[in-house]
Amino acid sequence: MTRSKTRNFDNIDLQIIRTIDEQFDKQNYSPATEQISELLEKSGDFDQKIPPRTIRYRIFNLKEKGILQKKIPITHERKLGIGESIFVVEENPKYRTEFYDIIDKNEAIDWYVPTYGKYNGYYLHSIYSLDSSYHPHKMFRLLKEKDIIRDYSALNIVDYKTYSWNFKYFDEDGSWYWNWEIWKRHLQNKIKSGNELVIEFDTEPERMNFDFIDIQILRNMYLLENLPLKKLEAILDLSESQIGRRIKIMEQKGIIRGYRTGFYPFEYFPPLFIVIEAKQNIQQILYHVSKIPYPLTIALDKPGRIGLAIEFPSYEIREFLDAFYLLKPLIDSYFIQLWSKIPDFNIAGAYDLFEEESNSFVKLDKEYERTLSSIEEA
Repeated sequence: MTRSKTRNFDNIDLQIIRTIDEQFDKQNYSPATEQISELLEKSGDFDQKIPPRTIRYRIFNLKEKGILQKKIPITHERKLGIGESIFVVEENPKYRTEFYDIIDKNEAIDWYVPTYGKYNGYYLHSIYSLDSSYHPHKMFRLLKEKDIIRDYSALNIVDYKTYSWNFKYFDEDGSWYWNWEIWKRHLQNKIKSGNELVIEFDTEPERMNFDFIDIQILRNMYLLENLPLKKLEAILDLSESQIGRRIKIMEQKGIIRGYRTGFYPFEYFPPLFIVIEAKQNIQQILYHVSKIPYPLTIALDKPGRIGLAIEFPSYEIREFLDAFYLLKPLIDSYFIQLWSKIPDFNIAGAYDLFEEESNSFVKLDKEYERTLSSIEEA
């Protein structure tokens, strides 16, 4: 079986990363190296104890190589009253400069990246207040009417699920021995079986009570590496126990749903983005997609319409498409977009648009109101 050489790490590194992941999910911050050493010893996977100093050295090297990066929370923005939409835009080259100027000045578009596929232009992530009539759909409709863009497609994220690496496909020397022929054989053998992955999406999430301090905790969880509570204590003028209690409440309410792994065994490649429509077979499609062991995000727009973001090396795209072709009988329609580079993510910036005085995201309304006025005047 083909083995894909990852960045330079081995099985000990891999078990350290897995232990950090598991403990972070339990305690909201990275475990101390002494705790990692004890847990690895209890696992029985190694002949001798790995001392904390060795673990510290390995973690340092993993970070230096970019293999281990900071973990960030997975949040459910709708519970905070924030809507999210992805727009894939077909640009009008004649007005490229004007379009750049518009999206650069709108802080509610927190990141964007050039893309090509069905739409050759830009892939944008936008946020807006669910309590407001100002939202990005009005902005993009007006941009199309003004011929500043030629066309666009929108995916409204009502709910989403994330899946991380399937570690069983790493061997002891850090090589990745999975390939797309495995998935292709799965589809050939199972696509007629009718098997489904039952995913329950929260289509009407309950709005949660929160305040400015909660928003600042979330903001710093994105910015600070491994969530050192002592730093948050100094920033927010709260005790570690108070901060920890607020984080635990946000987890229990589903505002924080978990944490992204921060594990990048390959050079980081832009995700492949796919929008799929299938009135009858969505759950069956999700069952087959779940067999892909790479990091995967499934975003629900509405019943029968989903977006998939799959993170795998770009040189494997042809092999993926050869296998994906077998799914087409289950799909009513779809389109695929490729990113041309990694965008400058500004997830924490969304929380800067929260207004303490009104305890709301009213600043988002002002962004769209200003942008709509400027487009009208253009």
